[in-house]
Amino acid sequence: RGEEVTVGRNLIAPENVLTEDVKVVFKAIDCDGDGYLNKTEFVNALYLIKLFNKEEADDLFIKADYDCDGRVGFDDFLKFVRKYKLFLLQNDTTDQTQNLQSKRVGFIN
Repeated sequence: RGEEVTVGRNLIAPENVLTEDVKVVFKAIDCDGDGYLNKTEFVNALYLIKLFNKEEADDLFIKADYDCDGRVGFDDFLKFVRKYKLFLLQNDTTDQTQNLQSKRVGFIN
């Protein structure tokens, strides 16, 4: 099932954001494939939105790290997406998912 990844600050999401859709986004931004988003992976994904400065991105990482272990697991990420309505999937194409994955090269560290 191909879907377009749309990242943005002002997207409106239904209350029941589908877990499978969020998994697609999570896997796309989990650059090292370890099942967690470290701060660099998370912040770099936010930089793709280009609406966040460093301080905002750092703050959002802290908010997404619900269990305070210094990384964002899938459960943390799902809670974060549902609360803040970021990293949502829309439409039926794979173009944006592939675009998000291709931007791994050149992420700002």
